[in-house]
Amino acid sequence: MKVANVFLGKTLGGIEQAFLDYTRALRLKGCDVVDFVHKDGLLKDKIPLEVRKRELPFRKRSPVTFYYLFQAVKSEKPDLILVHYKKSLGMFRLIGKMLGIPVVGVAHNPKTKHIIKSDFVFSVTEYQRQVFLKAGYPADRIFVVPNMIEADEPFVPFKGFREPPVIGVIGRFDPMKGFDTFVEALAVLKRRGVAFKAKMAGSVNKTYEAFHKKVLALISENGLENDVETVGWIEDKKAFYESLDVFVMSSNFEPFGIVVLEALKYSRPVVSSTAEGPSEIFEGTDAALMFEKGNAEALANALERMLSSCETAASCAREGYALLKRRFDLSTSGASSLEEAIRGVMSADRRSR
Repeated sequence: MKVANVFLGKTLGGIEQAFLDYTRALRLKGCDVVDFVHKDGLLKDKIPLEVRKRELPFRKRSPVTFYYLFQAVKSEKPDLILVHYKKSLGMFRLIGKMLGIPVVGVAHNPKTKHIIKSDFVFSVTEYQRQVFLKAGYPADRIFVVPNMIEADEPFVPFKGFREPPVIGVIGRFDPMKGFDTFVEALAVLKRRGVAFKAKMAGSVNKTYEAFHKKVLALISENGLENDVETVGWIEDKKAFYESLDVFVMSSNFEPFGIVVLEALKYSRPVVSSTAEGPSEIFEGTDAALMFEKGNAEALANALERMLSSCETAASCAREGYALLKRRFDLSTSGASSLEEAIRGVMSADRRSR
């Protein structure tokens, strides 16, 4: 089967990583994959050399863009089109209809504005699936395909905390990531006399400059300048995660949370909010300590509990790694979930023709 895997945005982040993981998973299952990427985007240089790629322009509602996309699809003749960039779904839906190719919208968040233009939907969580169902999308055209990563690191048993222990977060400086809650929780720990160091990694874009300034102000107002380090965009994720004793998912809203899987991959014990994605990831397990999203006091309590017990940290790290291997490993369960969903799409598409 030939699959066109599409992301026409210009940035790098969690969705872009998921796009690359799809490419790897599809190839593992024997698919002929061609990646469609923006000619001016950062993603084009991340495509593996062995993968065919088409570097294309994209402007919404542009006839020139439509022409180039149509010609690219027509020349590649894929059996299926997977679109990760929602703004381009309308164009690909029309192209698919013209050429008789099913189009899947890969929904990385529960916004319905563009996703309803696709023939089928891959949702990263059951929570999102329910959102789309309530919006009127047909149940037999939605498949749950959780995000996945290459779980290729060996498990490293927890050996104790550094002195002081290091707590970390990573993500965009976006209000939904809850970095303000994280800093407020650190302030609570400091008032309680709990020793720690903290690292905050992630990019800042113009849209959220005000929130970034708010977080920096909170650090200053609470006298945390010597306790919290902001380290910017991280290229070497392995080094970052291995520099932590505890990883925190502080999000107030999180459709999935690939960074949680990354933390588990590197055997880090996790403290997570009850945001949508993480709640589903950890449901029914003892793989993380959970706290009420947006509640700094609850996060401080969970962190204090984790930092006061090497046994708890060791258990969370062990259970988390086992969960990752069982449900989210790209090479096994992840690729199989994607393959099963694609079979469902192709079968449903044949029935509808």
